[in-house]
Amino acid sequence: MPNNIVLAADRLQWCGPLYYITMLAEGLAAKGWNITILGRCAGPVQSHIWHRNIQVQALNSSTNLLVAPLTSSRFLQEVKPALIQSCDPAAHFWTRLSPGIRQKPVFLALYLDMLPRNWFYRYPLRYLHRRDARICTPFRSVATDLRQLGIPAVKIQLVPLAIRKWSVPAKELVALRNSWHISGDEKLIVGFSSFAPNAQIKLLVWAMDILRHAYTQLRLVILGIGREKDPWEQFVRDLKLQSSVLLLPDVADFAPWLVLADLVWLAADAPLSWFYAASALRLGKTVIAIHTPVIREIITHNETGILSPEDDPVALARYSQWCLESPDLSRHLACNAMNYASENLDETKLLRAFEDLYTEVLAQA
Repeated sequence: MPNNIVLAADRLQWCGPLYYITMLAEGLAAKGWNITILGRCAGPVQSHIWHRNIQVQALNSSTNLLVAPLTSSRFLQEVKPALIQSCDPAAHFWTRLSPGIRQKPVFLALYLDMLPRNWFYRYPLRYLHRRDARICTPFRSVATDLRQLGIPAVKIQLVPLAIRKWSVPAKELVALRNSWHISGDEKLIVGFSSFAPNAQIKLLVWAMDILRHAYTQLRLVILGIGREKDPWEQFVRDLKLQSSVLLLPDVADFAPWLVLADLVWLAADAPLSWFYAASALRLGKTVIAIHTPVIREIITHNETGILSPEDDPVALARYSQWCLESPDLSRHLACNAMNYASENLDETKLLRAFEDLYTEVLAQA
């Protein structure tokens, strides 16, 4: 069994790659594999770690966490990994372009989200991955995108998704509500979006502006990645929604909010939206998501959740009203969501698939 396998992510963010690869590392380490998680930029990992289900410090001793902003090349030279799996777009580049790796490892690429639309990024991918043993993704739409870029179909491999059920102590949930002055009578919608300048936060806020006329006890909390908070706060003030909308970019831990949510909204521009969708389905939450190819592979309209048209706040508000006023619909969606999660988001399948994959590509190296 190989000694050194590196799972690399450029930023160790809480919104997907770190969770996925830490779960993978923990499971494989328990089976005797020697796994290192390598991050070039720390992100919030050192402050919040995965205290829900995974303590990075408590991983098997053969699993390490290295945050190395400037020393990734040196680390790769010293460790001489047998296999490097890059797990986000930037890591695909810097792992393959690291100078001075004396022993050429086997390279795998993992795509956990849709490819960037920027052609400047997309065009070099076929050349970047020309020596890779496999390019992996959980999504058929992404696999199709990769084939259209000229990457051979024999190199592309579908792998499972997996998610664990978040568990948050009741005292922590009460404390969170109290700290933001959210009463126990208020219904809570948790939305996920980017906080970039052209983000779809506007769509979520407009939908909330419609709903507030029907519900006085309703609060919207928007979580996401990015620091462009001020323009959006001004937009909320312009609509006089300060008491109804809370904007929280780059929160240390989104899990308590998701557990508290009565309804989950997913904007189309939410990074790694599958991660929030899968987490919500595992908890049996009602999810209303804006159409994207990746989301359509997880959520079936009116079965495991609801798909709302892009750029249509009226439709988003209407679907939300149906869910808030129809307990039968909410129970139907919650039951289907948990059944889907138990059948399709199983950690055992994830570990088996990657163990077989690593064994195969290393045997062929």
